Amino acid sequence: MTEMDGLFRRLYIELYHIFHNYAGQWKFEYPFVVQMATGCELHSGEAKEGFKRYAYQGSELLSFQNDSWLPSPKGGTRAQQVCRLFNQYKGVKKIIHEYLSDTCPRFLLGLLDAGKADLQRQVRPEAWLSIGPNPGSDHRMLICHVSGFYPKPIWAMWMRGEQVQQGTQQSDVLPNADGTWYLRIYLKVETIDTSGLSCRVRHSSLGGQDIILYLVFQEQIFQIIHTSSFYNRSWTQSWSSGWLGDLQTHGWESNSGRIIFLRPWSKGNFSKKEMTEMEGFFRRLFIELYHIFHNYASQWKFEYPFVVQMAAGCELHSGKAKEGFVWFAYQGSDLLNFQNYSWLPSPKGGTGAQQVCGLFNQDPVVKEITHRHISDTCPRFLLGLLDAGKADLQRQVRPEAWLSIGPNPGSDHRMLICHVSGFYPKPIWAMWMRGEQVQQGTQQSDVLPNADGTWYLRIYLNVETIERSGLSCRVRHSSLGGKDIILYLEHQNSVGLIILAVMVPLVLLIGLAFWFRKRWTHCE
Repeated sequence: MTEMDGLFRRLYIELYHIFHNYAGQWKFEYPFVVQMATGCELHSGEAKEGFKRYAYQGSELLSFQNDSWLPSPKGGTRAQQVCRLFNQYKGVKKIIHEYLSDTCPRFLLGLLDAGKADLQRQVRPEAWLSIGPNPGSDHRMLICHVSGFYPKPIWAMWMRGEQVQQGTQQSDVLPNADGTWYLRIYLKVETIDTSGLSCRVRHSSLGGQDIILYLVFQEQIFQIIHTSSFYNRSWTQSWSSGWLGDLQTHGWESNSGRIIFLRPWSKGNFSKKEMTEMEGFFRRLFIELYHIFHNYASQWKFEYPFVVQMAAGCELHSGKAKEGFVWFAYQGSDLLNFQNYSWLPSPKGGTGAQQVCGLFNQDPVVKEITHRHISDTCPRFLLGLLDAGKADLQRQVRPEAWLSIGPNPGSDHRMLICHVSGFYPKPIWAMWMRGEQVQQGTQQSDVLPNADGTWYLRIYLNVETIERSGLSCRVRHSSLGGKDIILYLEHQNSVGLIILAVMVPLVLLIGLAFWFRKRWTHCE
């Protein structure tokens, strides 16, 4: 080791002087960077030829092969000049050859033997998903993070079913501080095209069991929805409710102006005082809206009966608050929304939307209160709601699935139905398949709620009777731990045949017994 120390010390000093002394002659313009790589390789336990190469400004300059320096084809005149000088030092070339062909391989073998306990260890990767900055309003950048694995070789891809998604991109495999490795896998997709996507990871430490992470958007939205039906100047009905995503968490008692808490955790972590203040805010807001739309209905040309809807809330994305929102609709069409401390009319709202905005923008105090509620109060309440209700919201309930055959669309066709029910949370992927291919023509119902808070889905496929062979319904859900539910259509047919095979002999036996009894009676 002392000899190796001395070799590299002298080498680095010599290189320093050479490149400084010849920089002008070789037209190396300051500042410049020179890189050197030297080493050797073992292949199946046998030494291969060592290597030594230089680069200038990141481009190949020359390499050492067969006891001689060779210029890189891309190095031009500069590389040839450096080679001529380096090849003059025959003693140095002999030392380099000895190091590459003998010293380095022996050192490498010893290194592998001494460090085998560390080098041969297997460390399982951890994987998680996130969503990067939006490339556009209708797109998402999906990121699969894989970290903490050893050794370095790994395979990770975005998939849909068994198909690798085109457009998948990988970062370099980078080192962590503890000697393990880290990788990111990217996929840009349209927001509406995220169904069934998963990130699949394969590594030697996993024993042949892939890590499969199914994409479930981690966006959480809390919103208050208020609807007022103005039948005439003396008769109005209103409904208000609070929703965490698809789950109703709050109601509103219109007569008393009180919040109805529909879940044990519906108060989040807000104090009694904060909840009372929130009640008062919405009570005053709903009363004020009632008077405004009645008083200005004729000026804005709102003809009775008409309906006004309001939605106000906020969104958390990967645990971080996004800009809150407030919007109004008239007769089901966008009217105005709140952005950057100001009310903006909808382009489709016409003159009426502009007039409403003109009035709403006159009160800076109300605009300040509105901004504070959607940018501060709402995100804090949402975070508390998610924390208080996490045992309920994060539960995993496995789906049940079964097949049936619906009314015949035609004498030579069958409507196949795959029922999936009782699952939670709501995101799910289910398809009719033949082998690993999704069947074109597969249609899905809406994902509908069951009475117990779980969800229900149906998947349809209209097929010709003679084309049912090999069909299956495949279901993927976060509660299944990466193991799909697969229902094969043939099994349904087999059950029918078994029932038929049992029923026919049974009917014959009953008929035969009846005949014998009748004959016996007749004989008597």
